[in-house]
Amino acid sequence: MNNSNRSLALDEIHPRRSTEVSEIEQPTLAPADGGRAAWLMLASCCFIQIPVWGFATVFGVFQEYYSTHDVLQGSKNDLATVGTTSTGLLYLLSPVTFTLLTRYPHLQYYCAPAGLVITVIGSLLSSFSVQVWHLIATQGIMCAIGNGLLFSPSSLYLDQWFLRRKGLALGTMWAAKSIVGVALPFIASTCLNKFGSSTTLRAWTVVTLITTLMALPFMKPRIPISQSTSARRLDLSFLKQTTFWMLEIGNIIQSFGYFLPTTFLPSFSTTTVGLSQNTGTMLVSLFNATSIIGGIALGVLCDRFSVTNVMLLSSVGSALSVLLFWGMVSSPGSESSQTAIALLVIFSITYGFFAGGFSSTWSGVITQIKRDSSPSLDTGLIFGLLAGGRGIGNVISGPLSTVLLQSGSLGDSSGGGSTGYETQYGTLILFTGITAIFGAWSWMWRATALSTTMATDAALQDPLLSLRRAIASGNLPTPTTSSELSDQSTTDDLAKATHLYFAQPSPRTIALSTLTRFISASTKSPVDLRSILFAWQNKDVAIPEYIAKAQEFNEALKQQTKEGEKEESVQILIFLERLDLFTWLEGASDDSEHIKPLEGAAAAAEAAASAAGAAQADNAAGIAAGAIGGVTSVPSGAAGAAQPGTQLGRPQKQIDPRLQEIYNGERKIGDRNTVLRGIKPTDFSHVRKSAELFLDRNRSRPGQPSAKPGIKGSIPAPSAGLSMVPSRKSSSSHSRPDPIILISPSASSLIRMSNVKSFLEEGIFVPPDHPTLSGATDANLVKLERPLRLNGDASNPSAISSSRAGKPTRPTKFIVVDGTTNFKPEYWNRLVAVFTTGQTWQFKSYKWSSPPELFKHATGVYVGWRGEDVPAQVKGWGRGVETYAVERWDEKNGVHGGGRWRDREVVEGIWTAIEEGMRLRGWGTK
Repeated sequence: MNNSNRSLALDEIHPRRSTEVSEIEQPTLAPADGGRAAWLMLASCCFIQIPVWGFATVFGVFQEYYSTHDVLQGSKNDLATVGTTSTGLLYLLSPVTFTLLTRYPHLQYYCAPAGLVITVIGSLLSSFSVQVWHLIATQGIMCAIGNGLLFSPSSLYLDQWFLRRKGLALGTMWAAKSIVGVALPFIASTCLNKFGSSTTLRAWTVVTLITTLMALPFMKPRIPISQSTSARRLDLSFLKQTTFWMLEIGNIIQSFGYFLPTTFLPSFSTTTVGLSQNTGTMLVSLFNATSIIGGIALGVLCDRFSVTNVMLLSSVGSALSVLLFWGMVSSPGSESSQTAIALLVIFSITYGFFAGGFSSTWSGVITQIKRDSSPSLDTGLIFGLLAGGRGIGNVISGPLSTVLLQSGSLGDSSGGGSTGYETQYGTLILFTGITAIFGAWSWMWRATALSTTMATDAALQDPLLSLRRAIASGNLPTPTTSSELSDQSTTDDLAKATHLYFAQPSPRTIALSTLTRFISASTKSPVDLRSILFAWQNKDVAIPEYIAKAQEFNEALKQQTKEGEKEESVQILIFLERLDLFTWLEGASDDSEHIKPLEGAAAAAEAAASAAGAAQADNAAGIAAGAIGGVTSVPSGAAGAAQPGTQLGRPQKQIDPRLQEIYNGERKIGDRNTVLRGIKPTDFSHVRKSAELFLDRNRSRPGQPSAKPGIKGSIPAPSAGLSMVPSRKSSSSHSRPDPIILISPSASSLIRMSNVKSFLEEGIFVPPDHPTLSGATDANLVKLERPLRLNGDASNPSAISSSRAGKPTRPTKFIVVDGTTNFKPEYWNRLVAVFTTGQTWQFKSYKWSSPPELFKHATGVYVGWRGEDVPAQVKGWGRGVETYAVERWDEKNGVHGGGRWRDREVVEGIWTAIEEGMRLRGWGTK
C-alpha cells in the first residue's frame, strides 16, 4: 500500500533551519540562571546587603558600648529594643512592600531611590541621639523602613534572574549578609573606642550612601516592568494550603530565639564569663563567617532535597549548639577561661552554620508551595510573608528578652552558677534552644500527619488509589530518581525513574517497583506500579503499538540496570485488562475483576451486610447463587423445600429443589455490556483512507472483468470514489487526509513549535522561550485536534452544539510543522493555513513563493503583541492574511495575568478564519 497518501508521518518532516539566521530577531529576555547580567544582578544584590543589614548585624557591639558608656540617657534594658525593632520592622514591612510592588509593578522604579533617601536621613539623625528612644526612632524605625524599600526590589529581581538555581542565589544573598557581619564588628568596635558613637554613625551614613549608589545601576529586572498604573490581580490561593501555614509557623517560632545570641553574646562574654571586649566581637564575627558557608550549603540542599528535611537539619543542629555549648559555658572561678572560650567558639561556629543559614530554606519553601499550588504563583508574596513572619518573632523577642533576663537563672537565684544555665542568661539560653527545635515544626507536622493518616487509612497507602486520585485531580505524579523530590531528581524518563511523587493528599513518594492489587489474568501475579503507569501513559495507542513501545521500554530499562542488580521490566497487559484498568482509573467504574479489594474491605462489607439484616443477607446470597427475580435460594435436598422463604417480611416464591441444584452449579458469566464497552470513540478514518486507495487502484487495474449481466455488482464502500484532491467533492470531511498548518521558524515569531499546541488547542498563550516549555522546543511535528464547523454557519456558536445533540462531532486532526523539508507534492493540497511574521524568506522553499499567490491557497495568519503596529509588509498582502494580537506576557501572573482571558477569543478568531478558508476551498462539502 502506498504510504505517501497517508497522514503525514512523524519521520517524514523535520524542522527547516533557514540559512537566513541573520534576519531572525534575538529573544527580548536575557537568559536566566547565568550570563553576565544575571551574575551582575546577584553581585549588586549581595552588595546592597551592606546598608540593609550592616547596622543590625553589629548592633550587639553598639549595645555593649552603650551599656558600658554613659552616652544615652534612659534605661539600659531598653537598648535591646533598638536592634530587635530595626531588624523586626525591616522584616515586617516585607509583606506590605512585596504586595505593593507585585500589585503595582511601576512602583519598583521609585522604591529603591526612596529607600536610600530615608535610610541616609535616619542614619544621620541617629548620630545626634541623646536618649534611648531617639535611637529607637532613627535606627530602629526610619532606617528600617528605608532598608526595607531597598531590600524588596532587589529580592524580586533576584527571583526573576534565577529559576533553577534559586536556592543557590538566595543562599548567596544571605551569605553576603553574613559577610557584612564578619569584618564590621571589628571595624565598629575600633571606631567606637577611638571616635565615639556619634562619629561612627556619621561614617556609617557615608558608607550607606556610597555602597547603595554603586549597587543601584546593576539592580535591574529581567522582565520589563509594566508601565500601566492599574492594579494587577494577586493569586492568594496558596493561603488556603495547610503546608504553607505549617512552614510559616516553624519560621516564626524559630525567629523568636534566632536573634538573641548575636545580641547578647558580646555582653555575656564580658559581664558573665569575664572575657575581653575583643573576644565578644570576635565571637559575633565568627558567627557571621560560618553563616556564609551555612547559607550557601542549606540553599543548595533545598535545590536537591525536601525543604522540611533541610529545615530539620538546620533546627536540630542549632538547638544542640545552644543547649550543649552555650548552656555549658562556665563562669569565672569554676574552670579556666580557656575552656569557656573554646565552648563559645564552638557555639559560634555551629550555631552560625545551622541557624545562620535557616533563611536560605525559603527558596525551598517557595518551590514547594508553587509545586503544590500553581507554577505561575507570585513568589514575591510568599517571600514577603516569610520575611514578615520572621519579623514577628524578631519584634517580640526584644521585649521578651528583657523579661527572660529579669527572670534570672535556672539554678541558684544569685545568678552566679558554674554553667550558663545558672547565670542570669539561663532562661534566655533555654528559650533559644527550645525555639530552635521548633523551627522544624513543618517536619514534625508532616511526620505526625503522615504517620497517623498512613497508619489508619489503608486507602492512602494504596498505590492504585493514589494514582486514581491523582488522575481525577489532574495532578499526575512526578517521576523521580530518588525518594526525595528535588529539581535534580525529577525526570521525564520513566525508565530512569525509581519513585513516583504524589503531592496530594499528603506529599509522599512510592517506589515504582511496588506491587499493586491489580492481578494479571495471564500471569496470575500482581502488576507493579511502573507497568500500571506505563499502560496509562499509552492508553490512547492501539494494542500493537502499545506492545512495541513496551518492548522498547524494557530494552531501555535493561540498559539502565547496573551489573548485579535485579533486572526490571514492564508487564504487558492484554486488551481486556487494559480496558478494565483504564475504566477504573478514570472513575467510570468502581468495580474491577482484576483488582483485589483492600485488606479489611471484605470484613467491612460483611459487617455492613450483617447490620443491614439477615433478610438482606439471605437475598444477596440467593442472587449470588443464581436465584434472581426474587427467587429464594433453597439448600440441596427436600428438607430445604419444605421451609417457606421470606424476605423483608414478604412471602417469597419457592423454587423446586432440583431446579435450585442447577442454579447452584451455574457459573456466573460476564455481562456483555461490561466486557464490550469501550473507553473512547474509535477513529477508523485511517482505515477508510487506506481502503479508498486500495479500491481505487483495483478499479483502475487494466483487464478487470466487468460484472456479468443479471448479477448485482458489489456495492462500494462509503468512502469509495472519494478523491484526496481538494477540488473534488467528498461525501464526508472525515475521508480527507489530515490538514496541514505551516508556522514560521523565526525566533521573533510568537507562535512556534513549543507553544502552538497549548495556544491553538487550549487557548492558552505562553511565550515560546518560556522555561516551562523547554521540553517541547525540539518537537519536529505537532498534532492538534479541533471540531470543525465546515457544514454549518461558522458565525453561529450553536452549530456544533446542534450537531452534538444528534451525533457527537468527531474532532479533525491537524498537523503543524515549521518547515517543508521532505514535503511531498501532494502535501501542498492539504495546506490550510500559514502563520507568518512578515519575513519573505519563510516562503522561499514553498510551492507558492509569492505571498499573494500563497494566500490564495491557504489562510494567512499574523499574531503580534497588542498595541504594536502590524508590519507594513503584512498589510501589503491584503485580505489574504488575518491579523491578531495577544496581550503582553506578565511573568509574575503567568497564564492568570491581566488580559489573558482574551487569548481564547483570539484563538477562536483564528480557527474561524481557517474554517472559512477550508470551506471556500472545498473541505467538508458534499
